[in-house]
Amino acid sequence: MKFLFLGVDLGGEENTWAVAVDREGNPFPGLSLPEGEPVALAEILDFIRKNRVLAAALDAPISFSLTDRKGLREADHRLREILRGEGGEPGWVLSYHALMGIPVRGLLLAEALAPRVGTIIETHPRAALYLALPQEKKSLVKTYKGLRPEAEAALRELWRALFPEKNPRRITHGLLDASVCALTARAYHLAPENLLFLPSSGSRGFGPFVVLLKFPCKFFMP
Repeated sequence: MKFLFLGVDLGGEENTWAVAVDREGNPFPGLSLPEGEPVALAEILDFIRKNRVLAAALDAPISFSLTDRKGLREADHRLREILRGEGGEPGWVLSYHALMGIPVRGLLLAEALAPRVGTIIETHPRAALYLALPQEKKSLVKTYKGLRPEAEAALRELWRALFPEKNPRRITHGLLDASVCALTARAYHLAPENLLFLPSSGSRGFGPFVVLLKFPCKFFMP
């Protein structure tokens, strides 16, 4: 049986994306691939019932701290500091207060995955892309989610770097983020030295919160 690693970019009902990769980091057909379409939570649960998924990484808050009135965890503060020091945007790391229903959907999905998926982690794909890319490529991460004309070009360049031989019918930033999540889940088991482990004191829920700093691709080598 093939062992898989799942990544989920959680949004609303029409904006949740899920990608699975195998041990080599290659996308596995199903969920948002090859069509490049969003999925329902029920589809994700059906997928893990039919496939052996070792780990799942979610781009959504799945742990919480009651000590910060603004809803920022120690991990959120630390990741903001790191991004600020690297010239990134601290605002990419949002308080769970600002994310409306996404934290609830994240918790519900994590609880549903837990009986079948042994490892459930939280991650931040945009931070991973920014921190892993060499300096001359970081501008791609600042624009691939924007509405300006260069956003689509940046998105496609990032996708080609990750999966040069895979061409889904439609490429969206949700699909890219879910793919980064899947590679993060893979690294948690196969290359944990490539992960940044963020602090978690005072948090409750699921985790840990990790960010992938090295991708299985030469393009992303710092």
